[in-house]
Formats: sequence, structure tokens, C-alpha cells
Amino acid sequence: MKFIALTETNDNEGETWRFWLQLDGNEDQLEHLRAAIAGADEEETYDLDSVDDAVPESEVDVLVKHTLSGYMAYDHKVTGLLEIVDGWTDIDELYKGGVRGLFTAPAPA
Repeated sequence: MKFIALTETNDNEGETWRFWLQLDGNEDQLEHLRAAIAGADEEETYDLDSVDDAVPESEVDVLVKHTLSGYMAYDHKVTGLLEIVDGWTDIDELYKGGVRGLFTAPAPA
């Protein structure tokens, strides 16, 4: 499995967090997320890595295991299916790691 980083630079807390989002199975939804971020004008800054910058799960696991922490941990692994609809623009939902709430757990095998 591969992941791409959603980076949130939070001026309020003075910290930057990376949410490693599952790429596999979420390609189209991540493009909707990318479009919403590109069209937003927010105090908090969000940046979604390119698919070309995808990282293998084993590397994400090491980053998360050894992450530093402040207000919250600096690296987070987010798995499951991203559920946003075309035209979604409420990036306020991303604030302080809210992106995790947009993912559902994968169906049991």
C-alpha cells in the first residue's frame, strides 16, 4: 500500500503535522480533496503531496513510530476509504487533523 502526505501548517499552535493518507483506492477522492485545497483561502495551510511522491506503507510506519510530538504527534497514518463528494469544499473539516474523520474503515475481508 502507498500513502501521500497532507501537510497542515497550523499557525494557531505553531506546528506542522503530516497526515499520511492511503492512496490505494482513494485516487479519485484525493483529487477532489486537492481541488478543494487549491480553491480555498484559509489561515491554516494545507498541502497535499503529488501521487508521484507516494511513500510505501513500511516507511510511513517508521515515521509514525518515531514521530515527535507537540500539541499532537507530527506524523499520523490514515487508512481506509476517503469519502468526500465531487464539489466538496468544506476544508474547515481538515482543521487539526479532521481529515481522519473523512475516512471510513475498510470493509472486513
